[in-house]
Amino acid sequence: MFRSKNHTAAVLLATVVLSGLLADSYAAERVRPAAYISADFCGALVIHPQRMAKSPLLETVPLKTLPAIAAKEAPPNVDVLTLLKTVKPDKILRVIILADPYPAGELDVLPGVIVQYTEDIDGAAALAALLKDPAAATHNGKSYLRGANTQFVAKLPLCGHVADVRTLVFGAEPTMKRMLSARVGDNPLLERMKKTTLKHDLIVEFVVSPLIKALEKKTGKTFAEVTRGNPDDPVGQMAKMITGLSLTLDLSGDTLITANATGANDLAATQMEAMAKQGVEMARKQFEMFKPMIAKSAPPNLVGPINALVEQVAAGLTVSRSGRDVNVVLPMPAALLDLARNAGKELEKAGAAP
Repeated sequence: MFRSKNHTAAVLLATVVLSGLLADSYAAERVRPAAYISADFCGALVIHPQRMAKSPLLETVPLKTLPAIAAKEAPPNVDVLTLLKTVKPDKILRVIILADPYPAGELDVLPGVIVQYTEDIDGAAALAALLKDPAAATHNGKSYLRGANTQFVAKLPLCGHVADVRTLVFGAEPTMKRMLSARVGDNPLLERMKKTTLKHDLIVEFVVSPLIKALEKKTGKTFAEVTRGNPDDPVGQMAKMITGLSLTLDLSGDTLITANATGANDLAATQMEAMAKQGVEMARKQFEMFKPMIAKSAPPNLVGPINALVEQVAAGLTVSRSGRDVNVVLPMPAALLDLARNAGKELEKAGAAP
């Protein structure tokens, strides 16, 4: 009996150890998004669709009608329903859209996209559905597929890469190569993303230094030389005032939006704080001007909620400063839920319409 108990305990222990090893092995096969975020990138938009879907705001929206609406609005040669079935949007954990500044020719920016799923997917099938007759290619020892359609943007093909069983990477070829060549090290965009954290429904991040480097590389001039001849250039003016911008949006909780700008120095932060306060006051005045337009253009059942939302947004906006950081915060407006309910009814009508 004693031997039997020992044997059972040994089997259980071996099972636990083996399970742990298998889990570690599986985790080792997963790739973190940071592995594809190049230090050359200046911006990121991070979307968490499943976090958003849990919000009371979206519970009122008939999301199941959206594929039917998309199918009706799509071009005749695009099979939206088959594409959605292959890409599985309901299983997406996170989408990261990256900004690659001055990647090729006269282009100002190209997007790179990282899509993470909550379950294993057939990445090759997903890429085949998105890329027409793709050709295999390799960069930095990593394989990717190059789409046959070279009209994605500026005659550049859309490319895709299977990072792991739950992660897909997309981008025009110049951007794809930068993503496949990303290295661990000094990365201003990643540092700002760590500061904000990913625990939000939607995040926007922007950093100036990669944009300046890309502009200098493109023009062969220093940033001061580039901006000296164009004092009204918005990029140049912004780069002189800030080092980075962040914005978060959460559809649940007490705060809807938080925006943060980090000044290049104390003087710049003081100027930004004054500008932010002035902007909030101007927005409040503009909101009042919008009310007659809302009554004329919005569906009748949305006019009341929109007006209430406008008033609550105008009253709720606040500006504060901490060191070189200037923050603008908008608390969750109670009227937003009423607006979402009524907008959901409008979507149901659109989805049911022939």
